[in-house]
Amino acid sequence: MGTLTYLIIALCVVWTISEVFYALRKHSKGSSHSTGWLNPLLMYVAVPSSGALAVVLKVAPATGALGKVMILSPSIGYIGCALIAFGLVFRWVAVATLGEFFTVDGAFMPDHRIIDKGLYGVVRHPSYLGALLMDVGFGLALENWLSLVVMLLFPAMAQLYRISVEEKALLGHFGSAYRDYMRRTKKLIPGIF
Repeated sequence: MGTLTYLIIALCVVWTISEVFYALRKHSKGSSHSTGWLNPLLMYVAVPSSGALAVVLKVAPATGALGKVMILSPSIGYIGCALIAFGLVFRWVAVATLGEFFTVDGAFMPDHRIIDKGLYGVVRHPSYLGALLMDVGFGLALENWLSLVVMLLFPAMAQLYRISVEEKALLGHFGSAYRDYMRRTKKLIPGIF
């Protein structure tokens, strides 16, 4: 195994520990309203299963050579690792900004309010953007187009579904205040989407 492989493994270990911490420690408590158990479950299934499939596509003899992307840059794997690291930090900052209002089950606290400072002043779902950056980074780190497509497709579909469920709940909870916030910000990509 080379340096890139060790770097990918180290980043994936940090990523996994981070997400397990959130799953265990960031659930709603008390009488809060949740967007449902299916919402986080989709992410718990989509990302790891996509990651496993992406690795299989990278190492499988039939698809490994077919999907190779080294022609773009000999350092594409390291660029992918940098994107994973950036996505991790981006997600951590987003979660820290929400503080007590961040829950993996998309719950509302009795004193819940709209946070529109920091990253949330630019996009409505920066923690999901961080997660998507990690997904794309992992696909690039594997240096395989097929792996990248898998890491983009399934996690992004799960994320977009989760965002739609959460935004309906947020509109129901906050009404016109959240509608105003939606007008000022984009979902994931500043100025675009």
